[in-house]
Amino acid sequence: MHGAKSPETAICVHDEGIFYLSGTLCYYDYDSGDSFVLCSKPNCLHMSQECVAYAGYKATGFALYGDYAYYFRPKKDSQAWELVQVDIQEQHSEVLTEFGADGSKMEQWVITGITDSYYYGGKVWLHMSLDYQTAEDNWWNSQGNQLAAIDLSTGEFYEITEIYEENGSYWNMRYDSFDAAYVGYGVLTVQPEILSAEAFAESVGVDVASLSEEEYWEYVFQNKVEENVVLDLRVIDLQTMESVSVFKDKGEKCLGEGIGWADKTHAYIWERLPGNGQNREQIMHIIAVNLQDGNQKEVFRFENGGALAWYMGELSLNRYDGEDLLYLEYEGEDKCNIYKYSVSQGTSEWLFEDVAEVSFRIVGQTKDRLVGKLDEGMQYAWIYKEDYEKGNLNAVKKFRLF
Repeated sequence: MHGAKSPETAICVHDEGIFYLSGTLCYYDYDSGDSFVLCSKPNCLHMSQECVAYAGYKATGFALYGDYAYYFRPKKDSQAWELVQVDIQEQHSEVLTEFGADGSKMEQWVITGITDSYYYGGKVWLHMSLDYQTAEDNWWNSQGNQLAAIDLSTGEFYEITEIYEENGSYWNMRYDSFDAAYVGYGVLTVQPEILSAEAFAESVGVDVASLSEEEYWEYVFQNKVEENVVLDLRVIDLQTMESVSVFKDKGEKCLGEGIGWADKTHAYIWERLPGNGQNREQIMHIIAVNLQDGNQKEVFRFENGGALAWYMGELSLNRYDGEDLLYLEYEGEDKCNIYKYSVSQGTSEWLFEDVAEVSFRIVGQTKDRLVGKLDEGMQYAWIYKEDYEKGNLNAVKKFRLF
């Protein structure tokens, strides 16, 4: 699986190197430490679409997946978007598919950006931000979010969720996990439902045009609070593209819950629990939810710590080598211990001691390397997994992307 997030962290960690966007399609080579523009034309300035590597500064979601590279860009003179397929070896690109409204009509949603994109299972899974386009620019006009997917063979577009309005009951949504049989995702909303400006105006007996902006936002902020958040965790069957709910919760604690992974029989849910309030103490556990009957059981508990969160650019909780989990336990205020937990064996192995803030924040992995960030997320680096597991963090190789 390859992920791409916001522009400052939009990288694809690949066995061959790191692919990233800088207005052009670029590549960093681990062995040489050099970066290249993915264009083989001599004397090319990479300033127009005549260059296969030219993507433009609004492009996003660049990744090498299978035989091709892909990225998203806004369609010229339109508010629709394009998914571009690139054959790097043949130096050829084409638009695989176009999606979203072109902006020629009012009273519809238009895509304003691709927040996240993940390439897995022959599809790209994307999180889109949208604006509702109206003839009049009113203060209550809304922004929206939606999860979707595109088949990389056919260009078919799938709506994974409906569009959730940020001004309404929407709180958050994200993809959580990608596994052989299922894709896991979560949607957080607010209940009772937050009324739209029009509905709220009707409820208080006034016309929306005369509704007080201050009165409406006071109503929203009084009700859009953590204790009213509802979480729905779902898995998508990769064979049928149908989704089913596997776990629901409400309240503040559901903000720390998600799907770690799913197999043919269970979805594994991670949940942060409050500690006793001393130092950094917190508890995290993983529960297995039976996909057939919904029965739950705890399979592992992290005392005074939790699973090692991955830095922006990948899923927040990812498995190490596709099978294990990295986790930490705090040792006082300043230190922590890093462990590797074998999901299949149910055993833990101590790896090394680290600072409590965690020295190396993982962004992605290959068969033998970890790519991450140092210095509070300002410096990219990579390290061999063999060195990482020994705690030999002096072996990191720092690099910068232009």
